[in-house]
Amino acid sequence: MKYVFSRGTRAVREATELRGSPRAQVCFPVEFQSMMSMGQGMLANVSYSGALVEPASESIELGTRLVLRCSLFVGSFDIELAGEIVRNTDGGFAVRFVDLGPRQMDLLRRMFAQN
Repeated sequence: MKYVFSRGTRAVREATELRGSPRAQVCFPVEFQSMMSMGQGMLANVSYSGALVEPASESIELGTRLVLRCSLFVGSFDIELAGEIVRNTDGGFAVRFVDLGPRQMDLLRRMFAQN
C-alpha cells in the first residue's frame, strides 16, 4: 500500500486489489439516507465505483437505494453519492455508486490525487 495523503486523523492509502477501480482506505464520517431509514457511520474505503460504510448505525437491506453525504478530504465541500447496497457486512454495508455526475467524479479524482 502507498499513502495517497495524510492530514490529521484522515489517512488514505491506495489498496492494491483485484477490483477494476483503485480503492482507498479512509476514515471519514458519513451520513446516509434511504426511503426507509437514515443513519451515520464511517466511510472505510472508497473507489470510483463504490464504498464501504463500516461501522454503520443502521442495517440496510440489499438492493436498497440510498444517498451518502460526506467530505472526501480536508477542505472539500460535502458531496452526495447515490448508490445501491450490494453487500452487508457484520457492522455495515457496501454500496455501488449509481448516476455519479461530473462534480462527484471530480471530487473522487481529487481525493485520489491528494498527497
